[in-house]
Amino acid sequence: MKSSKNIAIFQIFFLLITANIKPTYEKSRNKTLLCAIIINMDKDENITSEQYNKYYRGNNAIEGIKEIIKNNQFYINDFPIPGTEREFQIKYPEGYLINQKEWLVYKDGKYQVNFMDSYDDYDDAAFATATGFIAGLEFRLYDTNNDNYVDIIEMDYVECFIVNEIIKNDDGTYNLFRSKIDNSMKLDNDGREYDADYFKLYA
Repeated sequence: MKSSKNIAIFQIFFLLITANIKPTYEKSRNKTLLCAIIINMDKDENITSEQYNKYYRGNNAIEGIKEIIKNNQFYINDFPIPGTEREFQIKYPEGYLINQKEWLVYKDGKYQVNFMDSYDDYDDAAFATATGFIAGLEFRLYDTNNDNYVDIIEMDYVECFIVNEIIKNDDGTYNLFRSKIDNSMKLDNDGREYDADYFKLYA
């Protein structure tokens, strides 16, 4: 049951949310960073861009990423995207979650990604899950066997929002409630796009 007492109300602070759950696997300790990619910034459109072909066996980023997913080596917030449909059904019958949000789910006979796109084939949905993120997120490409090709891809998906209210429950847990954005208070420079000329990427 919820307590009616409000613990705090915040109007201007941003809360950075990440899933603080320890994964049930252990990633390789011997990995070398080959490249860090920030998508949709400067010349980069996505992690599938041709300029990253050189990091993959077969010189093909798209096929290389698909293979990494099949090997259960594409991690989002430290949790791997299931490599096969069967693994998905066993491990995530209620859906693959990102920040406690259903991101990849099977519903009405199709695989849905972030409740926006639907796919008949699991492999296509898994690939879309790995590559369909918003601008500004970082992907890290790692080599684990010193052959200078990608074996592991990691990325962290974090969100921020304005906290409107925090309520303490009788069991000692807390509920956070988002605040609606008041566009009437928006300034002229708020929400403008960053000029890519001020961002330099090195790979």
